[in-house]
Amino acid sequence: MKNLVYFISNDKYKDVLDYNLSCFYKSSKSSNIDVCCITPQNSSITKEHYNLNGVYCIENFDFRYSAKFVIGEWTESSQYENFLYLDTDAVPIKDLNVVFNDIQNEPDFIHGAIECFNLNSRDHYHRFSSITFDESAPAYNAGSFGFNKKMLSKMKTFLEYIETNKQKAFLDQSLFNEFFPSEKIITPTLSKYVYLYNQDNIYKDINKINMQEAHIVHFLGNAYGGKNVKNMQDKLKSFYG
Repeated sequence: MKNLVYFISNDKYKDVLDYNLSCFYKSSKSSNIDVCCITPQNSSITKEHYNLNGVYCIENFDFRYSAKFVIGEWTESSQYENFLYLDTDAVPIKDLNVVFNDIQNEPDFIHGAIECFNLNSRDHYHRFSSITFDESAPAYNAGSFGFNKKMLSKMKTFLEYIETNKQKAFLDQSLFNEFFPSEKIITPTLSKYVYLYNQDNIYKDINKINMQEAHIVHFLGNAYGGKNVKNMQDKLKSFYG
């Protein structure tokens, strides 16, 4: 059984991608996890330089809305049983096999990480309509999610949903949070593994784990503005050396 971790990146984020991959290869204990990056066609990110198993270059690289959901259109995606998408600032620091095992055990769900306990209370970063959701529906972060190959057809449906609704939405996360909860096919599996980091500690009541227990540390904030790799390195070194 082969699993795939994948990212999206343009050249603006390639230094963050490079650091992320160095952490992944340091922490990975298995040969059954491949790595792919979805890039624009003019990107300088190559398989050889970044030690990737695949690069999927797409003509219409829509970083804000759809790029992270087109993995099923990559011709080599049929090789893989399970998929884990990570933003380049969602850094793997422990082996990811346990994450893939959970995805494999529940193949009929999208596996996400909770960012807020009440979706109805959120703003345009998590929703775009006036629909009232179930009171127990949380808001998910769209920067880390996993799924089994059975859900690739649902991803295709979601891409159609994005095209229909993206003019109303601020970013992909609000589309993600309205589509998958409405379909009742998302579960907060990744909250056991992902630590949401913000310098103001605003996720202290959301995180189910502390940073030392995390398999992935996601450095949130400054969306689309780039990330300071040294700050990420320094924070992780202060915990892990």
